Amino acid sequence: MSKQTDALATPGVALAADTARWVIDANTLFCVDQQETNLTKGDEVYLASILFRTKPGVAGSTTTAFHGGLVDITNINTGETHSIPDGMGRVPFPNVTRLGAAEIFAGQSPEVIGTATVLMESDLSGNQKVNNLFTEAAVDARPVIAAVSETLSFADLVSNQDELGAVLKQLAKDVEAAITPTFGEKLALFITSLGDPDDPVGNRLNVFIAVDDVLGPIVDAAVDDALPASVGVVGALRPRTYSQQFAGKGAKYNVTFSVAKA
Repeated sequence: MSKQTDALATPGVALAADTARWVIDANTLFCVDQQETNLTKGDEVYLASILFRTKPGVAGSTTTAFHGGLVDITNINTGETHSIPDGMGRVPFPNVTRLGAAEIFAGQSPEVIGTATVLMESDLSGNQKVNNLFTEAAVDARPVIAAVSETLSFADLVSNQDELGAVLKQLAKDVEAAITPTFGEKLALFITSLGDPDDPVGNRLNVFIAVDDVLGPIVDAAVDDALPASVGVVGALRPRTYSQQFAGKGAKYNVTFSVAKA
């Protein structure tokens, strides 16, 4: 696979004391059930991440990109844990400012950053076709995310936890809706080689709201049940580790993630 990484354009932000580079990092992959037999040396998979950042209520603030850096993780068998290379799994977000109550009440809107991470079974698809697929998926996702995010007022939502959870849930559904048709249609059209295309095993969302440590617990409580585990993880932007399960095509994997300043 190509190791090329597409750069993510950084929206303009007013830099504050709590401005930093954050990463959403897929670290390890544990194989619960392999798809291929040991005779074929186990499974081969890779992770593709589409990243996004947006400011609720701020027109033109939404950007998306395909992270790139794809490489195959090979010889995967049931019960094994494999490291995910940083070039593929570690997705950076430069210049993210975590806002506090004073900034939000003064009219600023905190960024929502995240990734849509897809676990793919690697077969015989061409490198350039795979990169084209996910680049197009990122382009398709931007107006969908913008439509649900840029019309919101985060300051209004903070005081209504039920509404905040509902809005983030819809945001997650809209991101998923932007990506899922891409798999069904563009895989069939572009990812074919010798009749054995790469197949998506599953996809999960990682969605984080850039608020400070004081507002963090409030946001976490508001969105605690906004996303089912089958869709992804959502919460305040803070250091954290967690696991998400990707299952499909006869395989099941657990991927550990971390979120941290870098």
